[in-house]
Amino acid sequence: MNKNIKNFMKKVIGVLGTIGSGKGTIADFLKNYGYKKINMGNLVRVEARKRKIKTTRENLHNLQLRLRKNNPYYFINKVIEKINK
Repeated sequence: MNKNIKNFMKKVIGVLGTIGSGKGTIADFLKNYGYKKINMGNLVRVEARKRKIKTTRENLHNLQLRLRKNNPYYFINKVIEKINK
């Protein structure tokens, strides 16, 4: 592999699950191994605040549905932006 390309590669672990399933616990554990934690819920809350939407669970759910309907990769792109910073 080209040495320059290798320097730009990052390992990403996605943790999925329902509310209360332990996603945060796993992410916190992985921080011990140098991984950073990006919380998708926080990304939705940031988008809600930009739009002056009250951050209730229902509003956040509806907002993320609308954003993903317009662009299924909306939040994936937001995560990639954060990773690249």
